[in-house]
Formats: sequence, structure tokens, C-alpha cells
Amino acid sequence: PLLVPCLDEKLREFYFFHGTSSNGINIIKQHGFDERVSSVTGMFGAGIYLAEHASKSNQYVPCPACGGGSWGNQKDCKCTFSSDPPDCAMFICRAILGNFHVVRKYDEPTYKGHINNPVRRPPPIPSQPHLAFDSVFAEKDTLGGPVKFREFIVYDRRQVYPEYLVYYKRRID
Repeated sequence: PLLVPCLDEKLREFYFFHGTSSNGINIIKQHGFDERVSSVTGMFGAGIYLAEHASKSNQYVPCPACGGGSWGNQKDCKCTFSSDPPDCAMFICRAILGNFHVVRKYDEPTYKGHINNPVRRPPPIPSQPHLAFDSVFAEKDTLGGPVKFREFIVYDRRQVYPEYLVYYKRRID
């Protein structure tokens, strides 16, 4: 079962988190998501990546002050905020997963593709190879999957809506 509430069982619509840079936030606020400009270097190709844990999405939010590093990857961030760190932001999105493909064993050519031929859609349905799944669900490693936190990838901007923009502060205690 997913850790986020189901909004519509028939569509498999859920709330998820999405972290990105401040520039990415401004573009998404103005134009919405656009899978056509997604990075092709992601583990599951050029899709829109979502997470059920805010801490996972926080890993993709660079330091708002210097633009370097991200949570858990501070080596590129030289800022030191002893008392009042700057606000960070991430989206809470509505996403329709539909008929999703569950990844428990990772195969790079299948899920990422190659730099000259990146993956830009979910894999085909085995019983109907002319049809593709609607999305990809990467299961976490403790349940046999390839990632530490579950990830959900959609490849069509019409499947995801940035409903809320949440501001927060990072703290190291």
C-alpha cells in the first residue's frame, strides 16, 4: 500500500511531493510540468519524478541561497546558517498513476535507455505490447526494489498537477 492518501481509486490518483530548484519552481508555477524538458539522465529516463516522502523530494532541492548542493549532498553548498536558514520550497502535486508498472529489479537499458535514445515513456504491458503502462512505480530496496525511497514517475504532463507550493526550513540538529 502507498503511504499517501488515494484521492480517486479508479484513476489511482494520489498526492505526492516534487522537489526542484527555485528556477524550476518558477517555470512550473507559470507553465505547469513539461516532460519534454525533463532530464534524460534520471534513473527512469525523462519523466516527472514524484515521491511519497517529503524527505526524498527534499534531496532535489538545492540550497536557495547559493544554488549548490542539496540535502544530504552539502559538498557543493558553502553556506553556513547558524540561526535562520533561508526558506526552501517544494510542490505537493496531484498525480494520476493509472495502470502503473512496478520496478523491483532495475535494468538500465529498459528503464533509463541510452544518452542517444533515452526512455521517455513507461514500458509496454507484457500481455499487450502495443500498449504502455501509464506510469512507473520504483519499489524501495527493503521490499526488493532498486531505490532507498519509493519513486513514482509519470511521462505525460497531463497526469500531474502542482496543487500546492510548500515553504519550509531545513535544520540540522
